This record gives sequence, C-alpha cells and structure tokens, in this order.
Amino acid sequence: MFSLWGYTEITLPVFEYLDSLAPGLDPVLQHKAYTLQDRGSGHVLLLRPDATAQIARLVAQGQENTTEVQKYAYSTTVFRHEDHHILERELLQTGIELFGVPNPEADWEILALCREGVRILHLDSPLLSLSHTGLQKAFLEYAGQNLSLPLQSGLQRSFYAHDSIAMTEVLREAGKKDGVLLDVLDKIVGRTHSAQEAIHILERHPVFSSSPDLTRNASSLSQILHLVDAFQNEIRVDFALNPGGPYYSGMVFHLYARGTNQELASGGRYDMLPSLFGKSMPATGFAFHLNRIESLLGYEASETSRTHLDIQLVGKDKQIKDKLIDCAAKLREKGFPSSFRFDETPPEFEKLLSPTLYWNGKDFSLSFPDGKTTRFSELDWDSILSILQER
Repeated sequence: MFSLWGYTEITLPVFEYLDSLAPGLDPVLQHKAYTLQDRGSGHVLLLRPDATAQIARLVAQGQENTTEVQKYAYSTTVFRHEDHHILERELLQTGIELFGVPNPEADWEILALCREGVRILHLDSPLLSLSHTGLQKAFLEYAGQNLSLPLQSGLQRSFYAHDSIAMTEVLREAGKKDGVLLDVLDKIVGRTHSAQEAIHILERHPVFSSSPDLTRNASSLSQILHLVDAFQNEIRVDFALNPGGPYYSGMVFHLYARGTNQELASGGRYDMLPSLFGKSMPATGFAFHLNRIESLLGYEASETSRTHLDIQLVGKDKQIKDKLIDCAAKLREKGFPSSFRFDETPPEFEKLLSPTLYWNGKDFSLSFPDGKTTRFSELDWDSILSILQER
C-alpha cells in the first residue's frame, strides 16, 4: 500500500548506540529500552525501542540536501520493557515517515494513508481522534502566564485529564477571571467535536486570536480539518488528546475501532525531531500497531485454522507430479493456500483434517474431511478452486 503512494521501504538496524539515538529518544522509551554493553567498544547499545527516532537520525545525518522531499516506509519490531504487559514487550509496527513538507497537505496525506489502511484491514467503525500539539502548548502557555510553576503543572495535568472544572479552579485560585478563557475551557477540554464543530470553534472563538502562537496553530489545525472532508465523519477532534511523546510539534492522532479501547495506530507531525540529530527539516508520519490489530481481528487464531489444500506428492511418475505441482502453483496465484505432503499413506484410508488432492493410481481425487470425493481424469485447477471456494 505504501509503495503505491511513493514511499520507499527502509530497513532499520536492530541495535543502536545509546549516545547516537538519545538526543531524539523519548525519555520514557529510553527508560523502557533493553540495553547491553558492546563487547568491542564498551559503549551502551539499545535494542530498538522506537522506529521514528531511528529514521529521523538516519535522514538528518545522512542527507546533505535537507529541502528534498523524502518518503520512507517500514515494517519492523520495537522492543520495550513493560512490567504488566508482557505481550507488548515486542511490538510489530508498520508505518511511514514523510520529510521535507511543512504544508498541511502532508498531514492530510498521513491521515488519508491511515484511512486507506483501515479500509484494507476492514476495521469496524474506525475513529480518528485528532488534536494539535502546537495548539495545546500555545493554549497552556497563554492560560498559565503569570502563574507559579506548581500551578502551571497542575493546569497541564488537569488539561490532559480532560478536567475543565479543575482547570477553572486553578485559574480562579490564581486570581484569573478572564471570561473568554474560562468560557473556552468547557468547549475544548471537557468535550470532543466533529471536524465542522472544531473548525467553527477554531475560526470563531476569540481565545484563538489572543496570541500569535494561538492564531498560527489554530489556523494550522483548521486547514487540516478542511482538507479531510472526504472522511471527516470518522474524525473526532479532542483538543486535549495526550500526544504520548515529547517530540510531536503539530497534528497528532490516534486510531480506534470497535472491539477494543486500545489505539491501533498513532502518529503526527514532529518537525523538531530531525533538528535534535543535527538538521532542521519538517517531518510527519504514523504507524499501525499490528499486534493489537491482529488480536482484534483474530488473525493469530484464524491463520492456523484457515482452510488450505494438501497435495500428496509421491510416486515415481514425473508427469503426474508435474501436474500436481503446476496445479498448486495456479491455486497459490489465486490466493488459495496449498501445501505438499510426502507420505505414502492413501488418503482414502485415513481421517483427513484438510481437503486433499492426490493421484489414486487411476485418476486424480479431491477428498474432504467429511468423506466426499470428486475425481478428475485430468487436473483442472479452475474447477478445483471453484469446489474449494464453494465449501
């Protein structure tokens, strides 16, 4: 899917030197990383805890022309120590990173590609929870100006806890009675909004013209929301969405679907991250969390029980074997799993677990676990496929 949109697959090293990756690594992830000592140099090595930081480092330190648009896709595993979630210590991710485009159209492409993945994966009732880290920081800075550090910290905690009442109490305790500010708290902290509702708030509420940073970031989010009209019914704007990482600078989103309360994909804009590795350049991206998606869709159970065809490949007649091999190849081309078995036990004398195709000495037989058998004088893979699909 990603290659069809112009993304080039990149292979990432499993190990990184801590000193190389630390400048752009989330301190929380650094704490969760598995470490070991390099035998040769004595330096500390990390077992890959984050793909985005790796790619940002490779791009920032490996390219002279920072204005060039670069698109990369990856499928990899990240490793993180989790005390209570053993199954999430090894996380399979697939995602994309887009470097060199500061425009909201780049953020639209990230959201559109995530939505395309939702379609391919057949996720039920998808919901993109969307926010903007730059706007959050500008709003908290505006609301917390002239407050003591403890009150600013309390304001931030209440914001990400979606507690507008606690925020109001903090502001009133500090002597702030700004009606415009207090009015917007309930609108943006305690609720989520449709794309159109959020656009109305961003473009009409006076608080978003209260400072240059608020105006610029509100305009950025509004432009993105205008671009996603094709799937805006699947978007809810959560102004207080916790970005889940320190390097996000603009749009941020989480993907949810019916059947789980875990995020199935996440991403956003992180323009500051490449600069931590030496070069300033805009960047945005996202990743699907495949372990969670597999668990939701039941792939782990269904893959082992999925119907497949056993083809008995025994005997000395090369012509018969070639026909069976060719039939298996044709079926696989059509997406039907077909595996060879090499034992000489006649399938008609055993209890079958899967459909089985074999040469019985006179003709080709297709037998099923329920005992039904269809015979062919000549192998017709198209007819065999039809019979298999009907059952």
